[in-house]
Amino acid sequence: MDRVAQTLVTTHRPRHRLRLAAAWAAAGMALLLWPPLAPSDPNDPNLDPIHPGLGKEAIPPDMPAEVRALVERLYNIDQVVCAAAAKALGEMGPEAVSAAPFLASVLDGHFGQPTPNNAAQALVKIGKGAFEAVAAAAGSTSEGARRRAVLVAARLDGPRTIPLAVGMLAAGTGGDFCLGALRMTGEPAWECILRAAGSPDAALRRVAAAALPAFASVGLWYRGIGGYGPDGPRGRAWCRTQAVVDLLIQALRDRDEAVRLAAMHSLAKVSTCPDKKMPLGEALRAALKDTIPAIRLVAIDLALAADETDAAKFDALAPLTADADPAVRAAALAALERLQGEQARFVALLVKLLRDPAAAVREKAALGLGKMRASETEEQLLRALEDPSPSVRVAAALSLGRCAGKAGVEAVMRLAKTGDAWLSFEAARALSERCLDLRRVQWYGPLTLRMTGSQDSWPTRSGLLPLPPSLRDSFPYDRVQNLMVEILKGPKQDLHAVAAEALIEGLHGPHVPDSVLLAALKSPEKMAWWVALLHLEKSRSVPDKRFLDPLRRAVRMGRDWPGVDGLALDVLIRMGDTETALRHCERDLNSGAPGRAVGTLTALGDAGLDLLLKHLGHGRANVRETIVKALSAKLDHPRVQAFVRSALKSEDDRLRRGAEQLMAAAPKEADPRLAREAQLRAALLSGGDGWRAYLRHVDTAAVQLAKGLLRDRNSGARMAAAAFLGASGDRSAVGALCGAMADESAPVRAQAIEALAALGDRKATAALVAALGDADGGVREAAAVALGR
Repeated sequence: MDRVAQTLVTTHRPRHRLRLAAAWAAAGMALLLWPPLAPSDPNDPNLDPIHPGLGKEAIPPDMPAEVRALVERLYNIDQVVCAAAAKALGEMGPEAVSAAPFLASVLDGHFGQPTPNNAAQALVKIGKGAFEAVAAAAGSTSEGARRRAVLVAARLDGPRTIPLAVGMLAAGTGGDFCLGALRMTGEPAWECILRAAGSPDAALRRVAAAALPAFASVGLWYRGIGGYGPDGPRGRAWCRTQAVVDLLIQALRDRDEAVRLAAMHSLAKVSTCPDKKMPLGEALRAALKDTIPAIRLVAIDLALAADETDAAKFDALAPLTADADPAVRAAALAALERLQGEQARFVALLVKLLRDPAAAVREKAALGLGKMRASETEEQLLRALEDPSPSVRVAAALSLGRCAGKAGVEAVMRLAKTGDAWLSFEAARALSERCLDLRRVQWYGPLTLRMTGSQDSWPTRSGLLPLPPSLRDSFPYDRVQNLMVEILKGPKQDLHAVAAEALIEGLHGPHVPDSVLLAALKSPEKMAWWVALLHLEKSRSVPDKRFLDPLRRAVRMGRDWPGVDGLALDVLIRMGDTETALRHCERDLNSGAPGRAVGTLTALGDAGLDLLLKHLGHGRANVRETIVKALSAKLDHPRVQAFVRSALKSEDDRLRRGAEQLMAAAPKEADPRLAREAQLRAALLSGGDGWRAYLRHVDTAAVQLAKGLLRDRNSGARMAAAAFLGASGDRSAVGALCGAMADESAPVRAQAIEALAALGDRKATAALVAALGDADGGVREAAAVALGR
C-alpha cells in the first residue's frame, strides 16, 4: 500500500507533491500508532455512544476553555449528549481545530448513529486545519472510521485525499467510499488514475482498474455528499463512462492476472450504466477463455450484459457449458437460460448436459428443462430419476411435474407416495404447482414462500414459463386431487402443507369438502392449518360444529405461527363461540399485547365491553391507554357510564386512574342527545383518521364542533378538525379555516390550506395568496397547489 501511494504522490502534479507526501506519511504513522476504537455492531443504530479513542489525559492543557468543555462532553455516557457536543464543535468552525483529533476518533460506527455523523459534519465545518487528524483516522483499524474519514478528507482537501483513497483501495479496504472520495476530487484524481493505468507497475495498474468506476455513472454505495452522486451536478461533471469502459476492456488483456480480475470486477459494476457501449468484442471473448476460473465467471455476466444479439451471446457462452470448472459450467447455464430468443437451442443443450459428469450441472440442466416447460424431453427426465445424485433426482421430479405429460405425471405421483423424504416432498410440491397453475393462481407473496419452502431454497419459480394448453389438457387432475387427499390424511406431515394448498388455495366460495378442511386443521403441520383457515376466512361461510375443536386448538396453539390464531378466532366468532374469543382476548390483554384483543372485544358487543371495563385498571400503561382509547367512543353507553361512576370512587388506584383518564376524554356536554358529537370529538382528539366514519352523516352540529376544535391545544386534533371540515363539503367552514392559516403549527396551517382547496370557495383566495409568503416551505407549496386548483 505504501509503495503504491508513494508512486502516485511522485507522479502527481508538482505543486501538490510535498503536502501529499506529508499527508500519506501522517496516515501511515496513524495506522501504527492510532489506538483502536471500540467495536460496534453495524446492524444496530441505537448502541451506546462511541467515545473518543484518545483518553481524556490527551486533552491539551492550553485548549480553549469552551472547546475543552465540549470535548469532555464527548466522553458522556449519554449518546444524545455526545452527538450534541460534536454538533456544537462544528458550529464553532475553525476555532475548534484543536478538537479535530477527538472528533476524528469518534468516526466509527453505524451510519445511523448520530455521534459519528455529527463528528464528520463538524470536521468539514472546521475546515482544512482538521485534515491531518482525518487522514490519521483513515489509517485506523476500524473499517467504519476509515470509510467516514476518506469522505470527510475529500470534502476538506481533494488533492491530498487522492493517495489516501488509492492507498486504501490498494489494501482492499474502503470500497465504494474510496471511489466516492475520488469522484468528489474530480479532475486531479482522474489524471492520477489515468497515469496509473498506463504504468509499467502491475500494482498501480490493478489499483487503477479498481478505481476507474469512480468516474462512471455507476451508483456508488456511500453516504451521499450532496451533488457528488451519479445524478448530481458535480458527479456528472467528472463522468467519463465510455472512457472508463474502454480502459477496462483494454485491461482485460493485461499480462497480470490480478489486473485482469480487478478490471473484470470493475466492468461488472460499470455494466449497469446506461450511457455506455460494451460490445462483445475480442477482449471480452478472450476473457471467457481466460486461464483463471474467477475471471471466466465474471466474464459470463459481462457477456450477458454486452450490447449484442441473443444469438451472438449464445454462441459465446455455449462453449463454457463444457468448461473444466463445474462452477463455470453452472454459471454459463444460468446465463443461457436468460436468453429468451434462443430457447430451442437452449433446450437441446440442456438435454446434452443431463449427461454432464458434474452433479451440480446435471441438476441445473434438469431444472432448466422444467422451467422451459420442455414437454418433449419427458423421456430424458424420466431417465434422470435414476441418477446417482439425490439432488438430480429431485430436480428431475420437480421438472417432470412442471412439464411432463401423462407418463411423467404418473411417475411423479408414485414418487410422492413412495420416495424418500426429500424426493416425495418435491414430487408432491410439483403436483401442487400444476394444480395451482391449472387454476391460474397468481404467484406472489406468501403463496410463493409456501411453495418454495423458503426464500433461499434452490427450486424457485423464477423464470418459469406459462403452462401451455397441451400440458393443461393432459393433466389427470381428478386423480392428483385424490392423491392429495390421501397425502393430507396420511402420516407424512411434511407433505400436509403442499397437499392442503393443492386442494384449497385458489378456490372461491365453499367448494372444498368439509372433510378436506377438517383433515388440514387436524394435521400437526401448522402451515396446513393456515391454508385451510385462509379458505374459511375467504369463503365467509359458517362451518358446522365439527370445526369447533380444531379451530379452538388453532387459537390455543397457533400464536407462534403469525396469523393462525387470529384467522381461527375470526371464524369462531362467526360461529358464535364468544367464550373462546373472550378467553383469547383476556390472555392477550394479560400478556401486554392489547392491539388485536381490543379490536375484537369492541366487535363482540356487550360481552366484549364488560371485559374491556374489567381491565380499565390494568397494570400495564400501554394496555390501559389502548382500552381508554377504545372506550372513549362508548361513553354514551349506560354500562360504561355506570362503571366509570363506580370506578371513580374505587380504592384501587389503577382502576381509579383508568377511570380518570377515560373521563378526561369524555365530552363536556351533559346532554345525552349530543352523544354522536361527543364521539366525533373523541375521534378528532385521537389524532387519527377515525373521524372519516362520521362523514356519512355530517350536519351543522358536527361542523360547529369541528370549527371549535380548530382552537384545541392538541395540534393533532386541530389537524384532524381541519381535514374533517375540508371533507365535509360545508362552505360555512371557510372563515374558520382561513383563521387556522395563522396557527402556530406549520402542519396545521398546511392542512387548513388543503381543506380550503377541497371546499373550492373563491372567498379564500386572498388568504391563500398571503400564505405564499409563509416561512414554512411545505405551507407555501400547499398554498401554490390550492391556488392552482
